[in-house]
This record gives sequence, C-alpha cells and structure tokens, in this order.
Amino acid sequence: MKKNEERSQGKESETGEKKIKKRTAKKDSSKVQKLQKELEETKTELDNIKEKHLRLLAEFENYKKRRQREILELREYANISFMEELLPVLDDLDRSLNSKNNLSAESFFQGVEMIQRKFLNILEKIGLESIEALGQEFDPELHDAMLHIESDEAESNSVLEEVSKGYKFKNKIIRHTKVVVSK
Repeated sequence: MKKNEERSQGKESETGEKKIKKRTAKKDSSKVQKLQKELEETKTELDNIKEKHLRLLAEFENYKKRRQREILELREYANISFMEELLPVLDDLDRSLNSKNNLSAESFFQGVEMIQRKFLNILEKIGLESIEALGQEFDPELHDAMLHIESDEAESNSVLEEVSKGYKFKNKIIRHTKVVVSK
C-alpha cells in the first residue's frame, strides 16, 4: 500500500512538475516572442537611423562641395571692384600715349605724374601704403639692404637711398623696401 501511495504521489508530483514545466514553457515562449518583437523593432529603428545618418552625411558632403565652389568663385571675382577703379587710370594712360606727339615733354611728364597719383590714391583706398625708408634707421623687418656704403654725412645704419619702394597691405608687408645703408 505504501508503494501504491508513493507511486500515486510520484505520479501526482510528476504531473504537477509537467504542469509547471508547461506553464514555464508558455511563459518562456511568450517572453521569447516578446523579445523577438522588440529585436525586430530595434533593428527597424537602427535601419532608420542608419538611413538618416547616410542622408545627413551626403547632405554635408554636398554642402562642403558647394562652399568650396562658392569660395573659388569669390576668389575669382573678388577683385572686380578694384579693377573697376583702375579703369580710369588705364583710360588716362591710353589718352597720354595717344597724345604724346601733341604734348611737350614737360606736360607729358606732368600728365604721367597725375596718373601715378591717381593710381596711388586708389591703392591707398584699398589699404596699400608705402614704407618710408629714406633717412630712417635700417629696420630688417621693413627694409632689404642691397648695399652698405661708408658715409660721413649720415649716421651709421641709416638708409641713404631707396632702390625700390616697399609696401604694406593692411599692416602686412608685401614687399620690403630695397635700400642702400650707411656703415
């Protein structure tokens, strides 16, 4: 009898275990399905993010190319207003060359001086200025010594002569003044 009871208890516990396993399996399978659904949603969301990222990257590359083209165009046409200001100087030079037979040497020279002043005024308006050197102390930041000469009339290391003018553009030296310096 005891054996029968044990067997029936064993069968009941076996049946109870099976029921628990079935419930657990159902819960596990519903959890797996839920996780699979979440995984699919996450994959879809990731695909959308990748697509947006690629679009954004392509837009940025297009922007960079467009900006480079705009910069090149600006550089190419930046000097138009400067050229427009130089045209009257060119016209004056043409007139003076066309009238060289009708003018005396002195009036021709005066005309060229006027054109030079007009040209320098235009250059000064945009920021060009000449570097004064004559009589100044030699400054290697501003001057380029072409020759050193012994001189009793000038102090040592002063500029005696300008061989060619130097210029600054908005405080940046674009050409040093070539000078003769006293020893």
